[in-house]
Amino acid sequence: TAITKTGAGGVTINGPIDATGTFTYSGNPTTGALTINTDTVSCPLVVSASGNDDAVVVRKDMKTTFLGKVTYNNNVAIQPSGSAVIEYAGGFQGYVLLRPKDTSKIVFSGQPATFTGGTYYDSGSKEGVEFAVRGNKTNGDQLFYLYSGANGLKTVKCTVPWAFDYAFNLSFGHNSDASVNQAVLDISGGDQGLRKMSFQHKPGNGYKLAVRSTGDSVLHVLDPAVNFYATFEGGAGFALTNTAGKVVTVDSVSTSTGRVCVAAGTLTFKEGATWVNASKLEVSGGKLCVPRKGIFTNKELAVELTGGVLELGVVQRAKSVRIGET
Repeated sequence: TAITKTGAGGVTINGPIDATGTFTYSGNPTTGALTINTDTVSCPLVVSASGNDDAVVVRKDMKTTFLGKVTYNNNVAIQPSGSAVIEYAGGFQGYVLLRPKDTSKIVFSGQPATFTGGTYYDSGSKEGVEFAVRGNKTNGDQLFYLYSGANGLKTVKCTVPWAFDYAFNLSFGHNSDASVNQAVLDISGGDQGLRKMSFQHKPGNGYKLAVRSTGDSVLHVLDPAVNFYATFEGGAGFALTNTAGKVVTVDSVSTSTGRVCVAAGTLTFKEGATWVNASKLEVSGGKLCVPRKGIFTNKELAVELTGGVLELGVVQRAKSVRIGET
């Protein structure tokens, strides 16, 4: 059975929705939202409302799981509050404002999400967006914007490997306001692959655009910005896989023990940019340039050159060096 709600006025669901047909909500969120007071929604849900208000409201401090695919046809805000959790386990499609409040969280699991337009995670809970399934993507050149202002760093967490499988475009920062240019991508769940990684502004003093991991995880990027402002923390590493031959210049100070890898393209470092704790340099194609002293200073540094070019403008010390395939 399919259910459709149109026109003004809201709808409140107080029990489980187990219908197999699609539930379509086309109301106006300024005059009435779809309020869900139940643990699970099994049927597919289509939301055609628009505006920055909540189109779908869930219970504060409770978990609501959508087992069917949820589709947003217009740009609306998703704003759980308190310690609420919204889990999209059956798939997600649309472009939205992700604004979890307080300590609430929005989780994409079970089936991957497809963001069909510009999507923003820009306010609310500091660690409020989590990807727990592989293969999430943005359509075409659309961007997923991650940024926050003085109210604290916003963090997107990837709790599984390849949550972004070379089909996701991530933009750090806001295109018109440099004051909200800080954010964290947490890749502790394992290696991740981005199609594009861009930066709207260079972060100013006191702000950072960071990639973080508690273990040895590498962020692989096909097409990063030519001026690369991200810092790497914990065990997070970076791999350049740009087959178009782009020259990418690192303009940041990283503290992680992660690996620095080049498979295609050219990676170099601007004056003042360093990665002093990097544990390994891996070059399998393209070119890695070390133009001056002080970029890599870890006494345990390992170097592995199986292809491409490692271009040294200075003497670079390493504990071990391997050249060629084993």
